[in-house]
Amino acid sequence: MEVLLLQFKMSSTYKRLINEYKKINEIKEINNLSYKLHTIDSGNVMFRCDINFFYNKLEYEIKIYYNKLYPFQSPLKLEINDNNIFSLYKKIMSKNSTLLNNCLCCESLLCNSNWSASKNIIHILQEIKKVIDYNELYIKRKLLNKIALKYTNQHLDYLEQYLL
Repeated sequence: MEVLLLQFKMSSTYKRLINEYKKINEIKEINNLSYKLHTIDSGNVMFRCDINFFYNKLEYEIKIYYNKLYPFQSPLKLEINDNNIFSLYKKIMSKNSTLLNNCLCCESLLCNSNWSASKNIIHILQEIKKVIDYNELYIKRKLLNKIALKYTNQHLDYLEQYLL
């Protein structure tokens, strides 16, 4: 009975993932995206998806690890260019602590308390784009300050809010 139930969960999770990834091609805002879905049976991880896509003229490699209970639980792990997304959140928050007031990890879609079965790969990709934009925020802030100092003696910190 347990084996039959496990096969049902795996097949329903697999079917859900296949359908989600088929829908990606229909979305116009996501272009130049390729993906491979791997079946892994090692403990809690059942599937891994490798995604390559271009965003802001750069290529990103995404790895998403799904467990047996997906879509009822969030993906186990998400890596952007071999960096764990939660490590990236910590780095972003430390570099932009004066600008960001909330914890990005707690607001993340991938946090178990924010995840729901209605979420899918499209929502995850939107989250990834947000992380990439936040990661570039520190560089944009530095550039803005250099430009402002070159042309004026006033502090223009209020302009940093527009970079978000």
